Amino acid sequence: MTTNLEPHATLKHQRVTESKILYLTIEENEKGRYEWIVGGDAASVDSIGAAMVSEYFDSKKDIEVLMTGLDINDTAHPYAPFVMGRATTGTKADYRDTLGRTFLRDDWCTTYPVSSSNMLFSGGPLANLGAEYFNEFTNAFWARIEYVVNDTGQAYKIFALSCWNRTSYGSGYAVISVYKDLNGTIGFLIWGTTGQDTYYATKWFWETGIEYLQTENRGVTDIILKITYPTADPTHPTVSKVQRLGTISEKTPHDC
Repeated sequence: MTTNLEPHATLKHQRVTESKILYLTIEENEKGRYEWIVGGDAASVDSIGAAMVSEYFDSKKDIEVLMTGLDINDTAHPYAPFVMGRATTGTKADYRDTLGRTFLRDDWCTTYPVSSSNMLFSGGPLANLGAEYFNEFTNAFWARIEYVVNDTGQAYKIFALSCWNRTSYGSGYAVISVYKDLNGTIGFLIWGTTGQDTYYATKWFWETGIEYLQTENRGVTDIILKITYPTADPTHPTVSKVQRLGTISEKTPHDC
């Protein structure tokens, strides 16, 4: 998968470059690690999804996750690590500037990098301010109402930016995205429209996805998954790829 997308919210132009994502770096002693796996105001079902993602990288790819942290400071536990900058206490609103933008901290406790690190997020932009930060850049993103002109049903859904049809997806869908920010920060995100969708997306990642991604075509940065819950057996849903998105276009899901 390659990175560096044009941010749809800020409308800034960026030079497209190609970068290697860590799960492709399989040479011995060159596997790297993810410094952070980040949680926020997520339900417990998001948290167990995050635990699975961390285990998958460790057991299947021998890539460790160094730290876990919150998105913003939990004042009930003020010394627990958190990764968002600009504020040190308060609500999510305090961590946004006057334009509504969010920021990563430079580091945590002068030891662990935040900005410029490799970060994992399980749980979407509504639950996690760190995922909201990357929502500004990924090609599959949560379409807040301010992102949509002449809304005909696209708002508050997963939106496929580089899909020719500008397709949007509601309940029963999930996203896997990667992005490398200009400051060097790599974000790997797995989240669904609901916490249940997030959980089964992470389960698919463990059973199939992490191996599938090793053979994904260069240029694909975002995958939208459809999660079908059979009426007779909803605890064993099926997962299929409905969108494979890149920096300039989409790729047919069935075209390998």
